[in-house]
Amino acid sequence: KRSTVIISLIVVVVLVVGAGAAGLYVRESYFQNLKPVSSSEELRYFTVQSGDTASKIADNLEQAKLIRRASAFEWYVRQQNVRDKLQAGTYELSPSMGVKAIVKKLSGGDVAKNLLTILPGKRLSQIKKAFIDAGYNAVVVDAAFDANQYRDHPALASLPAGASLEGYLYPDSYEHLTTT
Repeated sequence: KRSTVIISLIVVVVLVVGAGAAGLYVRESYFQNLKPVSSSEELRYFTVQSGDTASKIADNLEQAKLIRRASAFEWYVRQQNVRDKLQAGTYELSPSMGVKAIVKKLSGGDVAKNLLTILPGKRLSQIKKAFIDAGYNAVVVDAAFDANQYRDHPALASLPAGASLEGYLYPDSYEHLTTT
């Protein structure tokens, strides 16, 4: 009877110590996975699509090698209660940023400022206006969107003479370096 009590006590002690060690390992692993992927300061564009869930964003960040583990990102976002505050947009992120800094950008809507976005369904006049509003000269914009200078491009081979580039511009975000 006494040996059964001792064995039971040893089993309980081993389980408690094992659970404590496992807890410490999980905690340390979590904090390790919140750290930056590397010290590289290289800026990369990362886009969060409208309707992306925290899980989708986490998976995309991990695939882009901007975070160590998607699960750590998701846990952090849940702990900080910002899952519903992650905003769509294109962001400048770096592998030297930890999860905390990335979440701050995504939840604060700190989108890249040097991007010009052509949205789906926009007319050519609206796209030109976006370039002009970004600081480009109207004459330069009109010249850049003149279909005649692109006649030899294979994608425009079927473009009728005198037609514009309406419907031929791909919706996306594009980096612009100068405003001249």
